[in-house]
Amino acid sequence: MDATTDHLVEYACGLRDEDLPPDVVHQVKRTLVDTLGCAVGARDAEPVAIAARAASRVQVSVGEIASVHVATYGEAVRRTAKEPEKWDPRTRETADHSMPYLVAASFHDGHVTPATFAPARIQDPALRPLIGKLTVVEEPEFTRRYPAESCTRVELTTVDGRRLTAETAYPKGHHRNPLTDAEVEAKFRGLTPWALDAPRGDRVLAAAWNLESAPTLDGLFESLVGSATS
Repeated sequence: MDATTDHLVEYACGLRDEDLPPDVVHQVKRTLVDTLGCAVGARDAEPVAIAARAASRVQVSVGEIASVHVATYGEAVRRTAKEPEKWDPRTRETADHSMPYLVAASFHDGHVTPATFAPARIQDPALRPLIGKLTVVEEPEFTRRYPAESCTRVELTTVDGRRLTAETAYPKGHHRNPLTDAEVEAKFRGLTPWALDAPRGDRVLAAAWNLESAPTLDGLFESLVGSATS
């Protein structure tokens, strides 16, 4: 460990709650709740969120979709749509990093939940026709604006020629479009019901939201261990 790292570690280990501004403490708790939810559930990306919103807002059945064109920044394309297996995922590890799979599942189901990553759903042949109608491309202007902006445009064309487009530069959760505390908590509850029943989820949330008043992290860890093994 070099001297700079050593100094940073020493500084961090010496910090006390009272040394931190209240807004920093609160943001730490929000991040913890969000991280715990994602760790036991799933995570969504902006193309997936756009597809889910479109599925709930637009009266178009999956059978009426002729094509779905996703334009986004280069890093997103490389991470989630470049390799052939991302277009025909067979495992959860591939599916939860596959933009084609997640967008198709969102249009089919209206949302992405832990059930989206069940083995039977991942390999469901009903999703493959829509995946085959997707294109995912890098938009050079979006790449230029990344990471200050996380731009995505989704364009859906129906078999009768209608064209529906949605675009965003600041997806939900971006520092310029943050989730509210209620949305962070709702995300946690939506991602964790398979592992946490409601009372156990309440205990984890109570431990996380009251982190600064706890003498140790034992209560938080015990709430998670109890949830997983009970």
